[in-house]
Amino acid sequence: MHFFTRNTFCLAYSLLLLYCTAANSTEGAEQDKEKLQNYLGDMKGTYIVNSSPVVDQIIMGLSNPDPDSNIILRTPEGIKNAVMKSGCRFRSCTEKSAIIYESEKIVGAALISKKCSDLRTIERPSGCNKVSTLTVFITKKNPDFSAIKTLLDWGENKAPESNIEYRVIQ
Repeated sequence: MHFFTRNTFCLAYSLLLLYCTAANSTEGAEQDKEKLQNYLGDMKGTYIVNSSPVVDQIIMGLSNPDPDSNIILRTPEGIKNAVMKSGCRFRSCTEKSAIIYESEKIVGAALISKKCSDLRTIERPSGCNKVSTLTVFITKKNPDFSAIKTLLDWGENKAPESNIEYRVIQ
């Protein structure tokens, strides 16, 4: 009886921790999605999936948080007391995302992807590029250069051989 009770307790405790972690992740994802929507608008692109809202693709890339995610950034100039949240796509860690918050507002976002599409060719039999691309999303008006540099450094660290592209947010 003692053995059964102990195992039951451990199982119940583990399930509770799993539930709480999932609930917190879902709540955080919803908050991120709303703030990303304000930052990116209705922009679509082909990064992780074909011609889909970029907001959804960035959220996919955050579904498995990095151990060093939610780090506080302090730079001599530009963004101050900002937090960078990063991660990779669940079960596909070659696809990654990062967002930078400053005072609860997103000031930078980036994606590392193989730019996968539904189009299959001889050069792209899987529909994806062989080399990853780091895409940094930049606001047209008042771009935050400290955030851009931080995202470029993040991309260099996570995918050193990737191509780099910039996408201007209107």
